[in-house]
Amino acid sequence: MKELNPLWAKILNNIKPPSTQALFREMAELIQLNIPSKTAIINLKYPTIFLLAKKKKDNIKQAFFYLFGMDFKLTLTCGQIPNITNDSDDLTEEAFLNKLQQIRQQLPPNQTLIGKGWFNILFPER
Repeated sequence: MKELNPLWAKILNNIKPPSTQALFREMAELIQLNIPSKTAIINLKYPTIFLLAKKKKDNIKQAFFYLFGMDFKLTLTCGQIPNITNDSDDLTEEAFLNKLQQIRQQLPPNQTLIGKGWFNILFPER
């Protein structure tokens, strides 16, 4: 999970409003991220904030979209960290971000990667 900390920090920096950012910075951690399947699990430290965090889930999803350019399915857990099996995946978060940056640099000016169809550009073999 420590390998996810730098990426979690980038996601946190994109959460709006600042009050929601502060809540997740202090009370949550990213415990699993699977970029190819577009899923993430965020663990909350205390059950008392679970309902509040659940209401802020869209804010978190927007931060993921801003960073990765695609929608993620987020799962919020609370208290105990679930038993996680890491999918054998040869593409690390850093490699994914580097590949995404290379594609963005090849785009004409004022054009961005919008929509879901570009995912096949990154992973043509899937």
